Amino acid sequence: MKSKPILCLALVLSGAFVGCKRHPIPSPPSAEQVRAWAGFPDGFRLETVSELATKGDESVLGNRLWGYVYENSHHSLVSFEVSIFEPGTLWGTNRAKATEAIEKGAERLKAPKFQDKRKDAIHIDVLPNGQKVYFALMGFGPGGSSAGAFCYEHNYDLLVSEEFNAQHGIPPEKKTRDRINPTNDLPVVFKKVKEFVDAQ
Repeated sequence: MKSKPILCLALVLSGAFVGCKRHPIPSPPSAEQVRAWAGFPDGFRLETVSELATKGDESVLGNRLWGYVYENSHHSLVSFEVSIFEPGTLWGTNRAKATEAIEKGAERLKAPKFQDKRKDAIHIDVLPNGQKVYFALMGFGPGGSSAGAFCYEHNYDLLVSEEFNAQHGIPPEKKTRDRINPTNDLPVVFKKVKEFVDAQ
């Protein structure tokens, strides 16, 4: 008669173990995949040129598991960064403030005077599963600009950014000529990256 409670307890504990099992960390996309997703032409070569700061290093963003920059600085001023963070760590203590600021900014941009610029401004996309993806300008200055997109996941936090190098302070003879730009915007690239990591 006592075997039933013991069996039930064993099933509950094994279920808890399975439920708490860590999800494997998705691998990063290749430079060729990012090239295609960004809409750079066939034959254009992107390189994975550097690994960004990871957990244990100095990072104000959070506990980054991996992060890579994809660029071709000889032929384009546009590069992309893709990073995966431990779940619940992106933006650290500013996590709630980040989404709140974007939500407020997106609401303000619904005003008629911003209609023509809404596409390039702060906005939020909602995926078919109801999950929100937040888009915002992350940096702007003489050196260039950065637009970012991120979402919070159960298994990881994802951040994808598009960087524009203004080549500020570079002599004219050393500036990039015959520049090649991507034909897809950040929402398209983010969607492709997310589909890739979700499929793993």
